[in-house]
Amino acid sequence: MLAVILEIVNVSIFFIIGGILFKAAHADISTKSVENIYPFTILVIALTNNWLKGTPISYLMGLLLAIPFIIAFYLNKFGGADVKLIIALSIYLGFYNSFILIISALVSSLIIELIKRVRTKSKDSYPFVPYLFFGFLVTAMPTIAKMLWS
Repeated sequence: MLAVILEIVNVSIFFIIGGILFKAAHADISTKSVENIYPFTILVIALTNNWLKGTPISYLMGLLLAIPFIIAFYLNKFGGADVKLIIALSIYLGFYNSFILIISALVSSLIIELIKRVRTKSKDSYPFVPYLFFGFLVTAMPTIAKMLWS
């Protein structure tokens, strides 16, 4: 019974973070600006969740994957909100799932933005948070599939 309750809590946390990330993606698309409340809320949820699970160190390893994005931010190649969200999501997801999220987000953004640039010849910057949302959904697919078929 306890395992079922914990699974319900984990799924609820996932949907809460997914909803916050969806709102941040919408804001990034419409205004190319994301308020600090989105990454901060995800960070608080992630830290609390990991502390309650008793596994903070393993999830903090996900921060290693954020280092290149922090460097890119200081080189003016990445937005601050993108980096803050990557940090918060990395703490929530841990190393392995953060790797999947980042690869999914980078590959999808590369493909879609290359197609858009070839068609429009635009050199404008583009919102990256929607691609993080996509990567977040990709990391959740195995868990969601397991829940649906068990």
